[in-house]
Amino acid sequence: MRLLLTAFFSFFILLRLQSQHTGMSINPVNFSEVQITDAFWRSKIDKVATKTLDACIFQTEVKTGRIRNFEQVLLGKSGKHEGVFYDDSDVYKALEAMAYAIKNTGNKELEKKADEWIDKIAAAQQPDGYLNTFYTLTGLSNRWSDMSMHED
Repeated sequence: MRLLLTAFFSFFILLRLQSQHTGMSINPVNFSEVQITDAFWRSKIDKVATKTLDACIFQTEVKTGRIRNFEQVLLGKSGKHEGVFYDDSDVYKALEAMAYAIKNTGNKELEKKADEWIDKIAAAQQPDGYLNTFYTLTGLSNRWSDMSMHED
């Protein structure tokens, strides 16, 4: 893997140097315009879209309180937050992976699950835009009191 990454970055640097000398420019490509069909990478993408995301969804919905924290806010509960104060970010990361998988596979069941999570997240957002289930459940009066407890 290290050899593959080294080769990739070396190629990129070489291409960059060549483009400086030939007047060519390298322009960014929008993710939505990229289709990965290579057998090596396609199998990895498919595994993430099925096995890895299945495990993430199980961990988020069943094994931990991550999604339940959003549900508790939605129900107007307060007092108890399950897990670590930064667990919301794991929900967002899993949702990002879902979005990539939906884009690459068109999986309607996964899209339905993502929409369900998005609805819970949106419902947990405070009227002023604040969104952090730890403080919403344990006391909004403490928000911003300890910036080490927030991701910048």
